[in-house]
Amino acid sequence: MGKLGYLAGVILLGFLGACSGGSRPVAPEPTLKGTPTGDPVTATIGPEGGSLASADGVLTLSVPPGAVDSLVEHFPALLDED
Repeated sequence: MGKLGYLAGVILLGFLGACSGGSRPVAPEPTLKGTPTGDPVTATIGPEGGSLASADGVLTLSVPPGAVDSLVEHFPALLDED
């Protein structure tokens, strides 16, 4: 098998080791880039689905049934660029 087979085995083991369990990365907290304007609107939408419209009616968020596993709070915001 020689050096090439040995090298391929080492590379394969390296890939397998990189894919093993370990800790999952923590999801970043969302941050707003700008200053929120207008009236805030929020809705808690669960596995059954639902929709939410912005205060000015320009934006509608539709979440289909089964898109989320648990209750999730949604809050679209119009932002001024800073």
